[in-house]
Amino acid sequence: MHENNNGENKTDDKNILTGIDFKNHSTHQITKTLCEKWLDNLFMLVYTSLKTVSVWKTRLKQFESRHLKLQKTAAEWHAYGDVANLLLKYDDAEAAYVNALACAFSPEACMRLIEIQCRKREYNAALILMAKYFNTEKENADFIFFPSSFGCIVLDVVALIGIKKFKCMHDGCKAKCDFCDFVGEFVSAWGCEGSER
Repeated sequence: MHENNNGENKTDDKNILTGIDFKNHSTHQITKTLCEKWLDNLFMLVYTSLKTVSVWKTRLKQFESRHLKLQKTAAEWHAYGDVANLLLKYDDAEAAYVNALACAFSPEACMRLIEIQCRKREYNAALILMAKYFNTEKENADFIFFPSSFGCIVLDVVALIGIKKFKCMHDGCKAKCDFCDFVGEFVSAWGCEGSER
């Protein structure tokens, strides 16, 4: 809003966020301009994500060639895992989340790693992580209630492999905890026994 020569207040027809003069443009032109800006932002996001992943991979290879371990914080490994996961580079994301968990336990990194392992059908490794997640987060009651991401993953795995096989896999993992009892109660409460393959 600004004053014109007569001392009257005049509102701008320009959008503050986009800088588009709405008075002098048709709706089609405005939509096209907004779409172009959105598309430019999308390409920049993909470009920076790919650049981040390629820089990280290059640095990892340099350190591996020297037989050194790249020292990063759990947050940095987690961020790299998130970017790699968004780009569907699951092997890179899995390695990053494993490194993040090696630095410090993070429920978010653990859940993402469980999701990747379930996607790759590595249920034994996912089950060990589920038990670890359950044991560290059982004081926090939020993850128990469905539909939490943890509850969804448990139900998905049980639906895929069946509750009997799930319990057998748990017994074989030697992860002794009340996790198996929790899964049994949780699954029976939601009526999902899964396919017995």
